[in-house]
Amino acid sequence: MYEEEKNQTGLEKVPERTAYNQEMASELAQVDVGREQSYANNNEPSRDGKIENTNKGTWLGLSSLISGIIAFFTSPVIFGLIAIVLGFIARKAGSTKASGWGIGLGTVAVFFGFLIAPFF
Repeated sequence: MYEEEKNQTGLEKVPERTAYNQEMASELAQVDVGREQSYANNNEPSRDGKIENTNKGTWLGLSSLISGIIAFFTSPVIFGLIAIVLGFIARKAGSTKASGWGIGLGTVAVFFGFLIAPFF
């Protein structure tokens, strides 16, 4: 499909499509083999192929917080317990602030739910 030619130095000319494929492969790869040395010089961390998640537990923490808020308006015991459970799972996954608020709001909602339940 592509003709390979030799230039003045005697090296084979790389066809355009092959060069494009190599360029795309190096852009999609996490670490380019030829650039490992430059990463070491720039003090950039080398990657081992694993993609790290920087927001571990964030969505669980936010869902715990939202469940804790909802617990004050409808079904305090059910949504409060959901907020507490999700809060502990999110705290184990790495989210601290939102999960702490979710656990706290869920606990208060469950307490007030049991306190108010006898009157209804």
